[in-house]
Amino acid sequence: MAEVGISVATKVAEYLVQPIIRHGQYLFCANKFLKNLEDKKKELVSTQDIVLKRVEEARRKTERIEDVVLKWLTEVQTLLEEVEKLEQEVKEKKQLFPSSVSYLEKISSMQGNGGEDKGDDRV
Repeated sequence: MAEVGISVATKVAEYLVQPIIRHGQYLFCANKFLKNLEDKKKELVSTQDIVLKRVEEARRKTERIEDVVLKWLTEVQTLLEEVEKLEQEVKEKKQLFPSSVSYLEKISSMQGNGGEDKGDDRV
């Protein structure tokens, strides 16, 4: 009879502890994700500033600004606004959404498209 009691107590403990562990893992992953999102956002803003400075320099020299550069700047601005909304929602609701991961991927791809100097001085 004591074995049954121990078995039941063990199962009850598992059912009580597992949700706590899962919640702790979620919080850890969420915090890691938000930190990564913030880091990528800072990198993208930095790249955006560099590109904007180069565009201003080119305009002062009356050089033509490539459409792809203007399009990239527009997309970056739109993405940064969406990320700001996401950050605000996370602060208000204290939870992440499935779409959060797509913003991180978009930021990473935008960083790669505009931030790397591949020998192309197009502005």
